[in-house]
Amino acid sequence: MTGIDFDNLQSLIEVNASIDELNAQLSDRKKEREHIESLLLEEFGLSGVRSMNVNGKCIYVRTDHHVSAKAECKGQLVEWAKAHGLDNIVVVQPQSLKAWATEQIQEQGALPDDLTPLVNIFDKPRVCVRKAD
Repeated sequence: MTGIDFDNLQSLIEVNASIDELNAQLSDRKKEREHIESLLLEEFGLSGVRSMNVNGKCIYVRTDHHVSAKAECKGQLVEWAKAHGLDNIVVVQPQSLKAWATEQIQEQGALPDDLTPLVNIFDKPRVCVRKAD
């Protein structure tokens, strides 16, 4: 006798199997959402509509800005950040670079010209859902 409860071992196996099944379902639902979102982005774009209220929810188009350091320019980017008092943004937390860049794009309309060659930038439109006002 090992002192280990066989029922607990069996329960763990069952729970793991259930988690695997749920993860597979989640993956399928995310793919389905991605497909529907691509259709809606096209429809929103063609109609010129940016948001709609449906069943107490506001469905709207949002653009996410993605910024990352170019691999070959990381050293230059760190130097640029230090020169502008932003070294902790690049070195400590890459997500902070994204947040700072998004703020710059929203407030200034673009990133500084001398920063642009050092980073990869792309925008991704998304369809989002929130509670209607």
